[in-house]
Amino acid sequence: NRRKSRNGAFWEDRYFATAVATDCHLLQCLVYIDLNMVRAGVVQHPSRWKVSGYHDIQNPPSRYRIIDYAALCELTGMRSLANLRSQHREWIACELTKRQLAREPKWTENAAVGSEDFLRAFESTREAGGVV
Repeated sequence: NRRKSRNGAFWEDRYFATAVATDCHLLQCLVYIDLNMVRAGVVQHPSRWKVSGYHDIQNPPSRYRIIDYAALCELTGMRSLANLRSQHREWIACELTKRQLAREPKWTENAAVGSEDFLRAFESTREAGGVV
């Protein structure tokens, strides 16, 4: 902010949270985010972008971990971190093979991603001022 003579939150406007309905949607979200730098043309494979979820899943740091690996395994239905890592590599390889790397508005413009019922419930809760 000082360098650009700005005020306010660093992540404000451009970045926001997206509610994710199920483990299936979470997996899709992980892969989508991990391919952001490939989509932008910065790298050919997410492994080449060291500050990424891909890198943290495939090469967990010994200190200063951001990801709760046990929780991620539970949420994604994986038996172990090794299983998650293997599946994660396969999902990324599959998406890179398809070469369908276009920006997807459901991940970049929506406050929630999931079934029609989930989206209706999410919006009702949000409109009522409840915790989402």
